[in-house]
Amino acid sequence: MSINKAVDWGGVTPVYVTKQAPCMTNCPAGTDVRLFVKLSSEKKFGDAYKTIYQSNPFPSTCGRVCPHFCQQNCNRTELDESLNIGAIERFLGDYCLKNTIKPHEIKFSEKIAVIGSGPAGLTAALRLREGGYRTTVYEAFSRAGGMMRVGIPGFRLPQDILDEEINMIVKQGVEIVLNRKVSIKEIEKGYSVIIVATGSHIGIRMNIPNENLALEGIKFLHDFKINNNRQNINKGDRVAVIGGGNTAIDVARSILRLGGEPTIYYRRTRSEMPAIPHEIEEARVEGVKIKYLAAPVNIEKDESGSLDVWMIKMKLGKPDETGRRRPVPIKGSEKPIKVDKIITAIGQKYDDFVFSGKEVRARQGKIDVSNSVPVFCCGDMAGGGTVTEGVGSGNEVAREVLAFLSGKPIIKKNKNEDIVSPEDINYVYYLQTYSNRNPIKKIADLYNDFSEVVQGLSEEKVVDEARRCLHCGDCYKCGNCFSRCPEATIYVDEEKCLRIDYDHCKSCAICFQECPCSAIKLKLDDVVNE
Repeated sequence: MSINKAVDWGGVTPVYVTKQAPCMTNCPAGTDVRLFVKLSSEKKFGDAYKTIYQSNPFPSTCGRVCPHFCQQNCNRTELDESLNIGAIERFLGDYCLKNTIKPHEIKFSEKIAVIGSGPAGLTAALRLREGGYRTTVYEAFSRAGGMMRVGIPGFRLPQDILDEEINMIVKQGVEIVLNRKVSIKEIEKGYSVIIVATGSHIGIRMNIPNENLALEGIKFLHDFKINNNRQNINKGDRVAVIGGGNTAIDVARSILRLGGEPTIYYRRTRSEMPAIPHEIEEARVEGVKIKYLAAPVNIEKDESGSLDVWMIKMKLGKPDETGRRRPVPIKGSEKPIKVDKIITAIGQKYDDFVFSGKEVRARQGKIDVSNSVPVFCCGDMAGGGTVTEGVGSGNEVAREVLAFLSGKPIIKKNKNEDIVSPEDINYVYYLQTYSNRNPIKKIADLYNDFSEVVQGLSEEKVVDEARRCLHCGDCYKCGNCFSRCPEATIYVDEEKCLRIDYDHCKSCAICFQECPCSAIKLKLDDVVNE
């Protein structure tokens, strides 16, 4: 036995590992972000699309409207700018929209009903159909899509894109019944399991005097998108939008396109605003005004039909249960603001019609409710509120239902705590290359123009963007370890993978120190050659 074997040196031993990248662990849908980005860099667009679709059947939609939790946690931000993952996902979704798809085989006799055709409901229905069960989705509106359909304006999500992604789910065997607002009691006799995914379509009241003089934000968006009801908003109308979330932003930007002059009033500051940051900025650039630390306390109507909304100034107090600082009214600071319309968008809740008006504690998974068949919940009812979170919730409830029907325990995904952080990346080996940003359509006059604002990247730019990936925790065969090893103990095997000859490794840890992407770790126990 050679005297320079690792065991004789008595030190730590380097091993190749695959760690979790933060883009992957922060995706609510559970998408293998690193893999689809890698495949995109190799122009394997079909395989990249399949990688996404395994966990998210709405890549075109999410590439447009998701807050991109993956990008927000990209380690590349420490070097220059985060990877534009949303643009890559959008390109792949659009690229494969016309894929040929066949229905999944029905293997079991049980039938499953899903109430609600939003991202959670449709995802759950698709996964269960993939699992061999007949699934029927009930939708109260005339078109499927839930909040994607009625709550997101066309200038953010074109209807034809959403149509295609829903059609792909239908082609795989999921049945959708439109214009059917049902309760679980109404349909329970025909199904073995019912999944409730109705979404949050009921606006929360402000509970101030004369609130009936205001329009409700999500209903405004629905009525305009489905029925083309402009709510008598005319050019030059002053419109106060109350709230700071995505609905408030979408309402304000829609009003601009109807000719109105919107001003958002939010009771906290911008840093506490729950709306997607880049959507706030796009609204500001388009001309939406935002007034912070202001909240309505009363509404009055004058003889001319104009409205006086009484606003009180706020200050920020101690953090609340959400971690945001609580808004505190400043006594005596009330003053009226004259407007033509008021639209509220301070939050939404689900319609309890699905439970026949009974108070039910909705949560992810199987719920306690008096019913002849088991009932599960997902989507907005289980928390979250974005399309991607809905998709992830739909995936999870499908796993829960599959486990329930098979009598097997739920298979929980292992949470790998070994996540690559910026401190683990050797940035010296990466060149600064700034992100390929989505082009923004220049619109001289927004009036009646609901065309898509944010444009996609070309194939060339998508590939270029994908190649900016740091490959966090995943060896990409850069060869640093091979060239830096002073004992030449690292070699390339017959499968073109890098290997360590532990019979001659001296545990100097140079390979560990010089790995750019943290794909090598040090172990204290002995390692032997395979």
